[in-house]
Amino acid sequence: MRSSTQAVVEGGYTMQIQGHRGGFKPDNILPTFQKSLDNNLEAIELDVWLTKDGLIVVCHGGDDGNLKDYGLPEEFIYEWTYERLKTLDAGEGAYLPLLEEVFQLFEGKIFINIEVKGPRTESLKPKYDCDKVVAEVLGLVDKYEMHQKFLISSFNYDVLASAEKAREARKETNPHFDIIYLYNYENQPLPSPDEYLARGNGINISANHINDEVVSQVKSKGLKLGVWIRAKDYTESEETYLQMLNYGIDFICADFPLKAMATRERYFLKVE
Repeated sequence: MRSSTQAVVEGGYTMQIQGHRGGFKPDNILPTFQKSLDNNLEAIELDVWLTKDGLIVVCHGGDDGNLKDYGLPEEFIYEWTYERLKTLDAGEGAYLPLLEEVFQLFEGKIFINIEVKGPRTESLKPKYDCDKVVAEVLGLVDKYEMHQKFLISSFNYDVLASAEKAREARKETNPHFDIIYLYNYENQPLPSPDEYLARGNGINISANHINDEVVSQVKSKGLKLGVWIRAKDYTESEETYLQMLNYGIDFICADFPLKAMATRERYFLKVE
């Protein structure tokens, strides 16, 4: 673990704070993203799926992209058109927005961790086009010139493979973008270091899986290290933020970004 003094002296370290699903409630809706802007968040995380008609909708979804949160556990996001999805109440009477609408709202002012979703169950995978969802996301990045303001993350190895392939195909004409592998879905253990150090540009792991060994291994490879909070296993608090700052974490996906930002400010004032 690096000391806080080293964190500042060695290259101007800071920890990016990403508002989880926008950082306010309800999750993943335009009024919440407006709050992200109004509160001067530097970054957010959001979740996207490909709709039946090929659009990128912002929605977390249930396992495999089902609509259980809307009382429809046997229906799937990617089997509905966007026009139909837009009729659902996403919270406080708001609709499920398109990623394009979020880009239009932010105008490049906020960095976005785009978690690209895909089904996990083998029998459902043929119904989903991972190459297309990645291509559509990147098409929007190009259209709105978001190249320096996003990364792609996912738990889904098929999505991540598509992202790796797309990045390789674009490398001569488009700026590099980070691909971050998410781990500890449903509190599953981390794979071996040989696996998680060999893919993408870094990893984003649950806070209850962070330790000195993981930090050392990831940093020694020059990879990025992010942390997300699984509320069932870990209480997000000022202590959490201080621990991650001391570890030298690159970014944290926080449910309470304003508290995290205030803690970070106090931390660096104390160091200076």
